[in-house]
Amino acid sequence: CSPAAPEAGAKVTFWDGRHFTGQRVSIPCCGVFDDLSARLQEAGVRTVRSISMPPGVKGTFQASASYVEPRESPSTFELTGSIAEVDSTVMDFTESCCKAAHLRSGVQHSEDSSVVLYEEEGFQGKAA
Repeated sequence: CSPAAPEAGAKVTFWDGRHFTGQRVSIPCCGVFDDLSARLQEAGVRTVRSISMPPGVKGTFQASASYVEPRESPSTFELTGSIAEVDSTVMDFTESCCKAAHLRSGVQHSEDSSVVLYEEEGFQGKAA
C-alpha cells in the first residue's frame, strides 16, 4: 500500500460531545499546535469528547493533566482516524484532551497493520 495524502484544505475537528456532537473547533492539517488548549477554550470547548480526522492524517495528541491527579508528564496518544469517545477509549479520568497536537500527512494504511474500531461490542455497528 502507498501513503495517502489528505485532501487540500483538510481539517481536524474537536467536539465537546461524544459521537461528534456539540460545540466544535477545527484546525487545519498539518503542523504543530502547542496552543491547542487555548484555541479550544476560546471557542467554548472545555472538554474534547470526540475527534474527526480526515483520511490521510496522523495525529499525535498530548493530554492535559486534570485537577484530580496532576502528572509531571501527561500522556500522549496517536490517531489515524476519527474517534467517537476520546475520554472512555484513550484516556482515564485523570486527564483530558488536548493540550497540544502534531498533525502529519501521508498516513499509510494496510489491512495487515491498521486497526478498525466498531461502535458496538462483537465487531458490530458502524466502523469508525
